[in-house]
Amino acid sequence: MALYLDPVAKLLKLGEIDVFAKWRNYAELGIGPEHIPELIRMATDADLNFFASTERGAWAPAHAWRTLGQLRAEAASAPLVALLAKLEEDDWIWEELPDIMSMLGPAAIPHLAAFLTDSTHDLNARIAASRSLQRNGNEYETSRAACVQALAAQLEKAAKTDPELNGFIVADLLDLNAVETAPLIERAFAVGRVDESICGDWEIVQIDLGLKEVPEYNDAVDDAIETPAPLHPQPTSKKGKLKLKKKKKMTKASRRKNEKKKK
Repeated sequence: MALYLDPVAKLLKLGEIDVFAKWRNYAELGIGPEHIPELIRMATDADLNFFASTERGAWAPAHAWRTLGQLRAEAASAPLVALLAKLEEDDWIWEELPDIMSMLGPAAIPHLAAFLTDSTHDLNARIAASRSLQRNGNEYETSRAACVQALAAQLEKAAKTDPELNGFIVADLLDLNAVETAPLIERAFAVGRVDESICGDWEIVQIDLGLKEVPEYNDAVDDAIETPAPLHPQPTSKKGKLKLKKKKKMTKASRRKNEKKKK
């Protein structure tokens, strides 16, 4: 294992991160901007990243990239996005990267955009890049246009892209309230390459963008569709009820399809 000096070396001893806990303030360990190069080295350390999760030092890279995020270390943008390609089967970085990229600002956008458009990368890693662009665009007003443009550029290729990735890109554009991309989104739905279980159908997308009113619907018909007892409170808004209705319809259609297969 590579040698690290204090205070960065302290990250090797912190151990497992509690995903539900508030992030540690790493500045309290005496780590500052002058330690950014060594933090990047730790975050991308191949040995540490492939340690078994039971080993204490295995969590050091995650502590390092969280520290880089808190330091707003723009220099870490390219190395951390590149790390997505090296850890394409590590769901921890898929979850963490959007949080980090929301802290790094506009400097991260070109690297995320390039990663998203590279079809040789793993699907989940590209979804993480898409979500990172959305988070960055929502965090910084000056980043929004560039993030929308990057997401739209990939959605232009919807006909040749995995429907699941398209679905997440549409969802991210909705989170950015990118009304200007509505014609592009409509074309993606028209070629049948959007996973509607992620972002809803074209009707729901139009409603989310404020381009269409929520239609009236028959509650009695919805109630007639057999679905499991709800685990969460039922939506009370028109939009929420419409989404639930669409979900019930997809559930019913899926059940019918499975019944046909059994026959």
